Amino acid sequence: MRIKDISCIEVFDSRGEPTINVSVKIDSGFVGISEVPSGKSRGKDEASVVSFLQAKKNIKKLMPSLRSKNFSSIKSLDEFLIDFDGTKDKHILGGNLMIGISLATAKAVANSEKKELWEVIRNTYFKGGKIGTRRPMIFSNIINGGVHAQTDLSIQEYIAVAYPFDNPAQMVSRIISVYREVGNILKKNTGLKRLTIGDEGGYAIDFKDNEAPLKIINQAIKNLHFEKRFALAIDAAASEFFKDGKYDFEGKKKTKDEMLNIYSSYTRDIPSLISIEDPLDEEDYLGFGEACLKLPKIWIIGDDLTTTSYSKIDSYMKNKYITGAIIKPNQIGTLFETCEAIKAVKKYNGNVIISHRSGETVDTAIIHIAKASMIDALKIGAPARERLIKFNEYIRLFS
Repeated sequence: MRIKDISCIEVFDSRGEPTINVSVKIDSGFVGISEVPSGKSRGKDEASVVSFLQAKKNIKKLMPSLRSKNFSSIKSLDEFLIDFDGTKDKHILGGNLMIGISLATAKAVANSEKKELWEVIRNTYFKGGKIGTRRPMIFSNIINGGVHAQTDLSIQEYIAVAYPFDNPAQMVSRIISVYREVGNILKKNTGLKRLTIGDEGGYAIDFKDNEAPLKIINQAIKNLHFEKRFALAIDAAASEFFKDGKYDFEGKKKTKDEMLNIYSSYTRDIPSLISIEDPLDEEDYLGFGEACLKLPKIWIIGDDLTTTSYSKIDSYMKNKYITGAIIKPNQIGTLFETCEAIKAVKKYNGNVIISHRSGETVDTAIIHIAKASMIDALKIGAPARERLIKFNEYIRLFS
């Protein structure tokens, strides 16, 4: 496989922020296109992001070396990109450009071979692994807080977790019902006719405390008699409210131990809470380990802590600091490294959650990665607006 051409245009994500659309043409004449999302809550070790203008300059620098190569696979292309950049944070080429090229090339190969993207990914990275029809759970962000909403909530995401008991269309329909029922409850409780929406499509209003949104989503699930079909989760994104060695939470300075006690109280009050993402600051990996010990039945998930890094995930899983990790392709910069990160979690029988970003595009590659790798869960935001594109691709691929 040879790369004939790469082009890049500036587009805008779901927040109206600039991002890039990358097009790759391979020697068979087929083209693949990838649109790169962006995150607002970013781990400090995430791959670098370059501007559209810099991405165009970097493509110009890259093309002479690329055109001279005949790649044996999409994996060998990714390895070339990693070597060409040569930096841990991908700041020479830009992690956003690299993942755009990586995924666009995989799509071009899929088009050339008349296959689905997930088939190319599975054949390249998960060949010989377990083959089946397992469907992942869907983590759907119902209420937004933290940096995703201008409200008084410190916790960033309040999530309804849909178990894959029904067929995919019914499953998504039930998520939509929960989302709407939460909206009805909030309107009734507040007297508001219209509810503000956050970055990921979840409701974004003020609450009396950080536990209240969990109780409301739980109530909506009970109202609909969906208790057996749903659980709850939160993404605390605690690094965002960690300042000067303390957690600025509900107007008070909290210690690590106090935060763990708060999460523990949530699990007692709401037994359906099954997962807590980034409960502590991203540098406190020992604290994550304490969370695992204190909450042994709860998924303790790394995101800002792990940034889709194989080495980090392998170390933290081995030492039992986390039970699983969020996987975001644009955090690391190539499809190859994304799949390696998934394997690192699976190596220790951990919980793999492939995730969207707060600034999303119409790209549906993460759904294909999920199908190829047979992971535990997909996190794709609220069932509204641009996020529905990914819900609909989930229905198409898993039906």
